[in-house]
Amino acid sequence: MLISLIVILLYGVFENVIGSIVGPSLVFYVESVGGTNDDYGKALSAHMLGMTLLVTFYGNWVDSNGNKYQAPFACTFILGIVGSLIYFLASVLPKGFWAVNAIIFGRFIQGMGAAGKTLIQCWIATAVPHDNMKTVLTVQSMAGNLGTFAPTNSISGNVQAGQTIVIDRNGVDINGDVSNSGTISVLPPSDSNEASLVLNNALLT
Repeated sequence: MLISLIVILLYGVFENVIGSIVGPSLVFYVESVGGTNDDYGKALSAHMLGMTLLVTFYGNWVDSNGNKYQAPFACTFILGIVGSLIYFLASVLPKGFWAVNAIIFGRFIQGMGAAGKTLIQCWIATAVPHDNMKTVLTVQSMAGNLGTFAPTNSISGNVQAGQTIVIDRNGVDINGDVSNSGTISVLPPSDSNEASLVLNNALLT
């Protein structure tokens, strides 16, 4: 059981790592292949749709095969790998229709694989003795949280006087689209010591 528990914990860590990296970068990836904000929304929705469709399927699968988890977990791994390959394949496809839809389809397949995360709680409830349940759930939660320590959107580096950085309300650099944005302007210094920072409908955290 110990080996199975370690594999389950690692699965949770890697799933959160992928989510932490793909999530913040998805909008830039879609734009880089010629997609729009609508396409970005479709990619997000496709992932959730894939999860929704497969959650109950995995549960019924485990119930119908005598609480055996190997095959369902293998299926989630395979779907996750295939979805990721399709997702990254978009970068070598012609920009526009084919690349954008490869991202959307890849995210859909990834969502079908990610739906298997629900099996983790089911397996713990089935395989772990009741007296150890709280400890295992705590460790599982901690392991999952480790996967969230990945780079997120930020503005860093030296900002020159007179430069304007366009960001949206989530802090994402969207210089090409100012429809839902604020601006941060660094004005020339009035003396030799400091410059002025002007915020217009922008939130700094």
